[in-house]
Amino acid sequence: KSEDKQWKDLGLRDDLIDALTKNKYQLPALSQVKLLEYLMENPGKSGLFEAPTGSGKTLTFLLTVFQTVNRVKTENRELQAVIFSPTIILAEQILAMAKPIAEILDINIGLCVGVQSGHVFDPTNKQVLISTPASFVSNYCPKIQRGQSAPAKQSPAKIKLVILDEADQLFQSPESKRDMQMAFSVLQKSQLLLFSATLEKEIQSSMRSEWFKNREIFTIKLDLVLDNYAHFFFDAIENTEQRKMDMIEKIFQMDECFAKGFKAIVFCKTRDEVDKVYVKIAELGYQCGKYHGKMEKKEKDEALQFFMDGKTRVLISTDVMARGINIVSIAIVINFSIPTQRDEKTQKDMCSPQQYVHRTGRAGRFGRKGLAVTVVDSKDAESDMKQIRKEVDAKYSTQGKSLFKPISIENMEEKIVEQLQNQTADTEVEQDQYKQMKGVLDERVQVPKRTEHKRDDKRDEKTDKRDEKKSEKKEEPKLDIEIKEPKAKEEPKQEKSKKQINDDNLWDDVVEEKKPAEKKEEAKPVVDPKTFDV
Repeated sequence: KSEDKQWKDLGLRDDLIDALTKNKYQLPALSQVKLLEYLMENPGKSGLFEAPTGSGKTLTFLLTVFQTVNRVKTENRELQAVIFSPTIILAEQILAMAKPIAEILDINIGLCVGVQSGHVFDPTNKQVLISTPASFVSNYCPKIQRGQSAPAKQSPAKIKLVILDEADQLFQSPESKRDMQMAFSVLQKSQLLLFSATLEKEIQSSMRSEWFKNREIFTIKLDLVLDNYAHFFFDAIENTEQRKMDMIEKIFQMDECFAKGFKAIVFCKTRDEVDKVYVKIAELGYQCGKYHGKMEKKEKDEALQFFMDGKTRVLISTDVMARGINIVSIAIVINFSIPTQRDEKTQKDMCSPQQYVHRTGRAGRFGRKGLAVTVVDSKDAESDMKQIRKEVDAKYSTQGKSLFKPISIENMEEKIVEQLQNQTADTEVEQDQYKQMKGVLDERVQVPKRTEHKRDDKRDEKTDKRDEKKSEKKEEPKLDIEIKEPKAKEEPKQEKSKKQINDDNLWDDVVEEKKPAEKKEEAKPVVDPKTFDV
């Protein structure tokens, strides 16, 4: 928080200040102060805003929207602002955060995210729109068919403010980038504000030339050092599969953490890996949820709601959950695989320090404590981890020391409990978030089973698609699994001693390649269907 500033110091309207107070936003965060003060002196100017994860960016751009939109009677309402999101789930979360404020201000806000999402798009009297790029193009851009131009379904003529959340992801995805170029063709006179936690110099330069073109723009970078976070790496180069599952089982055994209401999210590279890890955890006798783009909408909603209301404490997911998801009780992030991103020039997956920042940003939000454990399971992963350490340390370390420390099975619980001591999950805030998100999800209607090549249907992350191997669909046997206490092991595993870790190498040990573990037939645990009364 910015203790020396109050909402009234930022030039906000009285009704907006009243709405913030009623929604328990007592003081502005530093991110809100920086942008709103600048826009007070430079109204209507376009620009880039970079701030760390968990620093209040979503509320920052929502305040800009609510401050800009004119308060008019119902019959005179026109669309004045659009917020672009790279994914449906992030768009839903933005709406959940915006609606309580918008209702007090009597501002009509809507969602435009495609037919398959279950949200019915009604443009009537909407003043603010939250949209994915493809859905906006389908509704607000002219169509070219057989050489002839057909008019757009809806008019974007009165839109004066355009927000891009997770702008770097929108720019780096070829599909989203193409759709945004089409959207900009009908939004040339609008104020354009781009937000992200990771806006690298090369991307900023490309954005300036391709998206801003002749506009005079500002750049605000909020340099916050978040000292509430612990970064660990876990050596699984030897006996890889067994050690990875031993680590996951150790996480489930940490009753002291979960009893306080903390949650954990496990990130995998592909959907296939998510499914395999999910089944292996079920075979160990523990309950968790999974989330990826190949699942049916009903399955994803159930998994997310179970996770948000605490029926499950661990969620296994692809990078679709790595951006913008705000669940305050998430305290632990497990990178089951090194975060990567597709390099469009080389068409290869490269380790991504930026994606590491976004993944780990799901924990430790708004100054709360959090931690990340990254599994290093090969020599290539060791080299990638070295690169991630180098770039993250350069950006966030203030004392010349690495932020990253090794962690083992033997000391894992001790280090995690130590990091999260004197802190409990903020259940009151989370229940408010859950009610808001559940309200958004309940607005959807039942839709037919998703079809291929649907333009409005949001595709999952491109890396995930490329890495999956096509295989024949097999009916998955159901497996009745009871939640049980972890069994005591007959012989405790002895971890091999490591040589001293230095700045040049994570480990100096030379290891032999091991024969990969046999693939087990995938099975799903039976989940008892429940209602989600709050």
